[in-house]
Amino acid sequence: LIPKSRLYVHLSGDTETAKKVGSRHGKPVIYIVKSGEMHRDGMVFYRSVNGVWLTKAVPVKYLNIAEKKPEPFYAPHSMEEVTNEELERRKRKWTRIISVFPIY
Repeated sequence: LIPKSRLYVHLSGDTETAKKVGSRHGKPVIYIVKSGEMHRDGMVFYRSVNGVWLTKAVPVKYLNIAEKKPEPFYAPHSMEEVTNEELERRKRKWTRIISVFPIY
């Protein structure tokens, strides 16, 4: 996933939001992003004040098509860099981020 005309790739934190956002552009396809693995590999995530997760890119190796509803996770509420210590503390609850792509 690449940001195209945006600065960051925008990711949703739950399936319901992902479906709602994706439906604005056609029939949505939901991907599970292996965010914990991305973080362990050194990639940084941010969270905007409206709850959208942001990252520079999501390489294909971190994507799986969703087959069942993922569990929600706790995250910071402001646009801040999520530190390694904070993510490690939350890694059991912070399981995945959802992204949406329309089918064309």
